[in-house]
Formats: sequence, C-alpha cells, structure tokens
Amino acid sequence: MASDTPPERVEVAGLPSCEFRRRRVRRAADGMDLDVIVCVAAGGKVLAEVGGDEAGMRAVCGLCPIPQGMTFRPCLYLVPLKIEREGVPRDYYDCRWFYRLNPEEPHARVDWLCGGCPFWFPRPPLELYKDYDSVTRFLLDYHRQVWTTGRRPDDRPPLRIDPPRRRPGLAGFLDRLADWLGIAW
Repeated sequence: MASDTPPERVEVAGLPSCEFRRRRVRRAADGMDLDVIVCVAAGGKVLAEVGGDEAGMRAVCGLCPIPQGMTFRPCLYLVPLKIEREGVPRDYYDCRWFYRLNPEEPHARVDWLCGGCPFWFPRPPLELYKDYDSVTRFLLDYHRQVWTTGRRPDDRPPLRIDPPRRRPGLAGFLDRLADWLGIAW
C-alpha cells in the first residue's frame, strides 16, 4: 500500500455512506501492522481498528456533514477537510485552485462554492486520484499554520523599493530634464 491513492472504502451499518472512510494498514509502535479505518478528509486520522471498538468512529462519522455536502455538484478540485480549530472539530471545503484566497475562513458549506466556478469539472471516484492524500494533508497543514501563526506559508516580506538615486553632474541634469519633458531614455 505504498501508493498515495486511497485503498478500500469502508461501509459501516448505521452510518452514512462515505467515500472518505477507508481501510488502511498502519505500522504500530511495536512494529506490528494494524488494520485500521481512517478518515481521508482528516489527513488519514485513525477512526477505529477493523473488528475493534467502533464507538469513536460512530461519534465522528455519525454527525459528519461531508458525505452529504459532497453530493451537491461535486468538483474535481474540491477537497473536504476535517480539522480541529481552537479545540473544536470543524468541517470545511476547500478548492485546489482557490485555497489561498481566504485561508483564515475556509468554506463551511459547499452549496455555493462550486456553483458558478469556471474551472468546475465533474468529480471522478476517489480511487482515480493519484495525490488526494498528499493534497489533503497539505491543505490541512496550510490552514493550521495560518491559524496558529497568523501568516500564510507562502507570504513573503514586502519588497523594499528604494527611490532611484540621481546621477551627479550633467547626466543627473539630463535625467531631471527628461523626466520633466516626459521623455524616456
């Protein structure tokens, strides 16, 4: 399971169907492989062990709005995010194209996000994405950094632009004269 594509989808009786609930093999601290159920929208967070206690998974998945939200005109570029913000679990929807526009407040609803977008493209099954896990983890990390530091990871300090220095003597006089006459040279 070295690829970045999400493996087997997991359906659980009594919970809504969700394409982001997946079965994975994880290496435990003692070196043993564990068969677990993860949430792809939460960056691969473990929800439960296969065949183990499902109470935690039921608490998280039972109230999750993401499966319902993803039924409204789903887009190739839409990425749902399940993230904790200020100690409270939150659900957001982000776009691979426009996530930088308002990282302080990503969209909590999807019903208008993709509606008029000129880049909208029908969403294929999650199995066809090559990089879905890495994109989701990137967006989660991006938003966490914005919320904790107040800065966007791609922010750069403003450029310092010094006024041009006047050349001395006749060259400086000709520069000023050309500016005054509106001549570029």
